[in-house]
Amino acid sequence: MLLRYVIVLIIIIILLNFAYFQFDEIKHSFFPDTKEQNFKNLKLITEINPPFSYLDRSGEIKGSGVELVKILAEKIGKPYSLELLSWSSGYGRTLSTPNTALFLTARTEEREYLFRWVGPVDRMDYAFYCKSSNRISARSLDDIKKLGLIAVPRDTARHQMLLDAKITNILVLPSDKECVQAVLSGDAEIWLGSCNMYSLNRDSLGEGLESIHRIYPWKHVPLYIAFNIDTSDDLINAWQNALDTLDPTLKEEIMRYNIPYYCSWIDCTYCYENLSAEMKE
Repeated sequence: MLLRYVIVLIIIIILLNFAYFQFDEIKHSFFPDTKEQNFKNLKLITEINPPFSYLDRSGEIKGSGVELVKILAEKIGKPYSLELLSWSSGYGRTLSTPNTALFLTARTEEREYLFRWVGPVDRMDYAFYCKSSNRISARSLDDIKKLGLIAVPRDTARHQMLLDAKITNILVLPSDKECVQAVLSGDAEIWLGSCNMYSLNRDSLGEGLESIHRIYPWKHVPLYIAFNIDTSDDLINAWQNALDTLDPTLKEEIMRYNIPYYCSWIDCTYCYENLSAEMKE
């Protein structure tokens, strides 16, 4: 008789354990753990922005910013993937899609509460440029406002800064490449660019070292990795800690060693021609 009760009790325990694990699996299917979800399948998005990021002729995403982000991801030890999109597409994707991050992104007042931030990683120096044969000058932003059309890439921090400064003589274009072409062709008088992009566009367009020149330096903006707003504290802290504990000498080597990406063997035209339709949007 006692043996029968023991057998029944064992069967009940087995059934209860089976039911518990089944319930736990169903619970995770409908209510996934936020911490686990934020550490899984992180999509790291970037744009064509040498020397920080570009597409080489083998189809690989390269650049100083890319190398730094890969090192940080490997320090954390969680799975990730890289994707190259146009700035507008990557920005919109990161705003709307969990488990995404956009790099390198200017951290501005307008964007502060749209993303979660890890950094600073570097900085961007913005300035106004014109065609060298156009003998204009500017000593203030008021002088800039009196000039012709200012070419600027759509949905960038520079675009927003012009709007905030109440500058209306703007020609919005898909990328810096088109902006420089507009200045060289006369469709725009000025390009609001960055010192980082200046040499790239100057060389890749084949116009020589004197095709465009800076007429007025404007702002310095810190660059960060921008994560989707719903990213967990655990993931943000992990990335920030990986950056903070990175050997400063190694970081400097990564960010500065890649300055040769400006050189003419980086064919920016190839990058744009080999983007998919989605990337170009």
